[in-house]
Amino acid sequence: MRLSCLLLVTYPALLAGANPLETWQNWNAGDPNAGDPAATGGNVTDQNDVNTLNYLLSVSNLQNAFYKQNLANLDENAFNSSGYGPEVRNNFAQIQQNKQAQVDLLAQTLGTQATPYCNYDFHVTNASNFTATSQVIENIGTSAFVGSIGDISNSTLRTWAASILGSDARTASYTASVNGNQPFDGPFDTPLSPQEVTTLTGPYIISCPTNSTDIYKPGPNLTIAQSGNDAQFTFDNSSTNGQQLYAVFHQGLKQTFVPITDGVAAIPANSSGIVFAEVTNSSTVADKNTIVAGPSFLNIPVSNGSNGTVPATGPITTIASSAAPMTSTASVSSSAAPSSSAASSSSVAPSSSEQSTVVVTSSEQSTVVVTATSQESTVVVTATASASA
Repeated sequence: MRLSCLLLVTYPALLAGANPLETWQNWNAGDPNAGDPAATGGNVTDQNDVNTLNYLLSVSNLQNAFYKQNLANLDENAFNSSGYGPEVRNNFAQIQQNKQAQVDLLAQTLGTQATPYCNYDFHVTNASNFTATSQVIENIGTSAFVGSIGDISNSTLRTWAASILGSDARTASYTASVNGNQPFDGPFDTPLSPQEVTTLTGPYIISCPTNSTDIYKPGPNLTIAQSGNDAQFTFDNSSTNGQQLYAVFHQGLKQTFVPITDGVAAIPANSSGIVFAEVTNSSTVADKNTIVAGPSFLNIPVSNGSNGTVPATGPITTIASSAAPMTSTASVSSSAAPSSSAASSSSVAPSSSEQSTVVVTSSEQSTVVVTATSQESTVVVTATASASA
């Protein structure tokens, strides 16, 4: 049976006193006087901090398992066949190492109080599906840390939770760019509550160890399908008694409530990137008392109407120029032929796989303007490159 919740261990805290980060660092560096936090029960005594860190560890465990499980099944050839260069898989391998270090810090600080890994199914079948899911996983993780850092009372623990958050946010930007999406879709990240995050991660969890306790309950399932400027919401409304329901769209620090009519709500203007949404019975409040279903999410491409840029039409492949070494290289979505003129322009349709590249070669200082046109958008890229001496 698929288990839709994050499960946490909540043993009584055993130790007090030492700075948890310093103790972990000293022990990890081989200081025999520091002691092994994992063997002694951990260094966190405030039960609220234990619960919050275990919740964040549950999210980090899921992220780490996502990369470990899927990279073990997807070799370099799998990424190449999906149109990605070898550096993409290498970058994801580095991301996995970062996740492992974050999990180690959290788990060893909590010691025997740390929640264990669950069993996961990420529904990944190829490299393209893997990269798409990575963007969702990273945005969920970022929102989990943004939403819970304020619940940590210990200032040192808050500091390194913020450090993990910074790493997660950079990774989320990278996964967006790999998927051809704008890596910066707004000035703020979206905070989500533990219940909201638990609902979003539930579909990836098969089961958890029996020595875990489910602190945070998931909300009812919600499916969202985008159609133009509208979103179709599918959920169990049998207990709503015909009352007016609202879709609340979360992006950054803003919540926008939109009435739902016949299961459809208009997507707020200027929405872009990963946008979380849920159904509420309130037009002003979205919390555990008003949420009817969700959240789920939409991945809305950044359009010309929002900030003047458009996403690439497929995986971005960087290729080396065959000319003399250059101080900068431009690689964009287009199938134009190489050009050696001081300024050139071409307009071509992308290939059937929606992936193409431009190689700019020149032995002189040059400025190249390339226009790539697809059925949905036009990209104009200007690059200046000068040959090395």
